[in-house]
Parts: sequence; structure tokens; C-alpha cells
Amino acid sequence: MKRISIADHVNHSFYRQTFWPNLDIFVSQTDDFIITAELSELRSENLDLTVERNKITIAGDRRDPDSEESGSVVQKEIPRGTFKRVVDVPADFDLQAAKAAYLNGVLRITVPAKAPGATSPQ
Repeated sequence: MKRISIADHVNHSFYRQTFWPNLDIFVSQTDDFIITAELSELRSENLDLTVERNKITIAGDRRDPDSEESGSVVQKEIPRGTFKRVVDVPADFDLQAAKAAYLNGVLRITVPAKAPGATSPQ
């Protein structure tokens, strides 16, 4: 199994974002490149995934619940607002075959390894 450092693959571009969702990035035992993002309380319609060249961009907007619902705030620790994370995917993974699932506030993106001898589209 190939060892991959998260620091090598996450682009820390700062663009007026208000928080950074936590990411786990690893290569599975079946050689899939896996990105897991912790996005609790984020509605799927406020989530945007983009694949471009060798990058996957995860962006979104976690909004405050209605103020009437929350009443008087006593303590507020859950970060809200916009975010954007860009992950560089190594060339030996097939971005065209990537799949994503969002369940219970966790986004999981699976990018399978390329077949031996496969080339990247230009």
C-alpha cells in the first residue's frame, strides 16, 4: 500500500471562508483514494462538489438555524458559514469514476485506482 501525506494533497487556499471542515484522506486496503468530510448540519443542497483535472473541490455553506428556533443563545461553538477545501488526487486514481455519498453529516468520496496501463484524459 502506498503511503500518502494529507499535507501533500490538500490545497489550503483561503477564500473568505469562515470554517474548515475536518477531512480524513487515505488509501483503502482495496487501493481506493478515500476522502471523508465531517459536515454535520449541512443540507445537501448547500454542498457543491467539483472535479477538475486532478482536484476535487468540496465547497458549501453551513447556515444558522432560524433564530426563532434557537431562542436566546447561551453558548455557540458549531462553526457556520462558507467553506472550500481542495484536494489534489494522485495521478494513479481515476477521477472520472469517483463516487460520493452524503449520509448523517458525513461526505465520503471514493476514487478507485486506475487500471494498470490506463492513461489520464487530457
